[in-house]
Amino acid sequence: MSGVEKFIPSFFLDISFALNIRYLNFDGVLHPYFENHFPKNYKCSEDNMATTYIAMLKYTSEGVKGISAARTADAKEAIKRAGGKYITGYELLGMYDAMIIAEYPDEKAAIQATIELNKLIGVSSDTMIAIPIDEFDQDLACYL
Repeated sequence: MSGVEKFIPSFFLDISFALNIRYLNFDGVLHPYFENHFPKNYKCSEDNMATTYIAMLKYTSEGVKGISAARTADAKEAIKRAGGKYITGYELLGMYDAMIIAEYPDEKAAIQATIELNKLIGVSSDTMIAIPIDEFDQDLACYL
């Protein structure tokens, strides 16, 4: 054991190793190192991949002026036009002014909707993929 390994918990070494080699080989089969951590013949499926996106919004000064139920309906329609499905939205107090949770078939659709929403609503946004914790824990190998 090297001097460094004495001071780094094995968990961090395992994570570092996992991030460097990935859990899966290029053909989608688990790397042999992880065979004891996942069921035999484990394969990722497209159904297991997350499609939920969260957009954290900050209104511009112009965006605040246009707040209305009609504009919210237009925003939902913009998400639909991009191929997405509006799940829910919240007005917030704090760092962000609003949040929209939506599902999209892929990143391109999410980007298209985000750009359209930024123009339509008058916001700047931070959009990210959301993976349900239970799904992530169960299907960890698909995300690394």
